[in-house]
Amino acid sequence: NEEVYLFGVRLTGFSPRNRFLIVSVAEVAAFCAYAVFQEKIFSVEKFGFPWFIVWLQFLAYSTFAMIQYYFTAAPGERIFARKASLLTYIGISSSLMIGRGLSSLSLEYIDYSSKVIFESSKILPVMIISLITIKGKSYSASQYLFSVIMALGLYLFSQANLAVKEHHKISRTNLYSDSGNSTLEFLFGVLLAVGGMCGLAFKSTLQEKAFHVFHAKEKEVQLWGNLLGVITTFPVLIYTNQLIP
Repeated sequence: NEEVYLFGVRLTGFSPRNRFLIVSVAEVAAFCAYAVFQEKIFSVEKFGFPWFIVWLQFLAYSTFAMIQYYFTAAPGERIFARKASLLTYIGISSSLMIGRGLSSLSLEYIDYSSKVIFESSKILPVMIISLITIKGKSYSASQYLFSVIMALGLYLFSQANLAVKEHHKISRTNLYSDSGNSTLEFLFGVLLAVGGMCGLAFKSTLQEKAFHVFHAKEKEVQLWGNLLGVITTFPVLIYTNQLIP
């Protein structure tokens, strides 16, 4: 079995079930902390440079991936060696850039909870894209059922938010912003969030291909996907004049 480490702590001595629980709890805690800081940046601090944040994310993730490689590499293993094709990683980084960028831009029009709901529902386009792009991919009837239920919940949540938006569109203390944005702007924010969700879904499909077709390791996919993202996002920073906040 492959050695499993979490923050430098060896987990191989635990049973598979306990390893799963430990890693799952750690992942949920990390995502909660990530959500708190991101909401503070965009909702509280009103930081108006979303593409710069996306670029910083790529830079930070690729740096951490290199550190992980350094401490976990097997004897003779090269940090920048790869099994998946370069084109696959270009697709992953481009999808990540679009997904993260559009999701961040959507926060100018919708509240953070709405953005999280849309990102959590990316399993819907993931299933559709993987059925089209991955040969032999299939899902069970229960998976289709749960996806339909999730889609229905997303629709109801969006309708409720839209109704609240209509009720408070003149108030400066509404759920979305301090400027009383119109319903049309809210729908535009939803469109941006959906675009970001589709970008992240396509990224997930390409990552699945890297894992199962090319047999790439998770640290390799994280390193190459984010390292190329540092490069692909740079022209966007220049074009949007967000290189220096």
